[in-house]
Amino acid sequence: RPSILEVVDEILSDKPNAAALAINWNLYGSNNLDAADYSRGVLERFTRRAETNWTPPLSSGTPGGNAHVKSIVAPRKVNFIPNPHFAIYSEGYSAINENGGIVPQFFNLPPTAEKIVVNHYNLKSREEYLKKIGRGTADAMHNVYRMKFFDDNDNNDVFDNSILKYRDARKSILAPSGKNILEVVAPINPQRISVALIQNLYPTIFKGTPINFYSGKLETFLTCRAVATFLKNNVLDEISGKFFEEAALNAVYKTLFTQIPIADLRLLLAELPNILPLDYPAVKNIRDACINLIPQFMNLFRVYDTNAWREFVQLKYLTNLLKTFDTEKK
Repeated sequence: RPSILEVVDEILSDKPNAAALAINWNLYGSNNLDAADYSRGVLERFTRRAETNWTPPLSSGTPGGNAHVKSIVAPRKVNFIPNPHFAIYSEGYSAINENGGIVPQFFNLPPTAEKIVVNHYNLKSREEYLKKIGRGTADAMHNVYRMKFFDDNDNNDVFDNSILKYRDARKSILAPSGKNILEVVAPINPQRISVALIQNLYPTIFKGTPINFYSGKLETFLTCRAVATFLKNNVLDEISGKFFEEAALNAVYKTLFTQIPIADLRLLLAELPNILPLDYPAVKNIRDACINLIPQFMNLFRVYDTNAWREFVQLKYLTNLLKTFDTEKK
């Protein structure tokens, strides 16, 4: 059985404008259980659910049931997240479903669950749901839980215990011989990471490398910088760490002479507080470039997004930060 990471990578591999994978859920019922049996886990107790295409309308008129999605999101492509199900994405990006179709809201119709799905045990037994009513709602002023919701949504039409097989299969792969999962996670391998840094940064040290080599690689070089800094401070000797760190920063600067998506520029601005304290010539070059970029960003938001006050606050902070480092370097 493929891992979640492998499934997500396969779905998104040829979707460059995808900012998220919107995954429908399958709602599980009570298994006709009135009492709570805490001697067994949730996955063992609740093995009956609604049909995947079950989408009764909510009181608001929007589709309910299995129409709702949860999203695996690329944070650098997000403007903001208005609710737990869905995000508002950067210009040119969108969420897609498992078949590549665009999902523009918090539900996806018709629901799909062939490649990936979220099991949602929102009811459990009648006793447990009564306790849920007693606890109330964490994200609303009034308690939205009612027994009517339980009765309307307690759908047990389909027997489905496939999650148990998946769990057992993952356990046999990730934790063989009864080991704890933490025992089988590979430790940091400095040699392997150094090889990865060399593969990404080696072409950047030559003056003859064409500028188009840097196109689309801003995120890669920012990641190399972060990894190099970590290795310099924790694993590698200082000379090797500084070599990789400076090479990555030089590469970041050169990407600024290529066409860069707004989402990648946002990522660079978010990394500025970590980059500015570093003592390399490339840092000054990056700072000077960002001083020119930020006013362009602010003008862009004025034209296309009058509600981007969070962006303005962040950009104002970065402007002051850049000025501070400019003063310190003089």
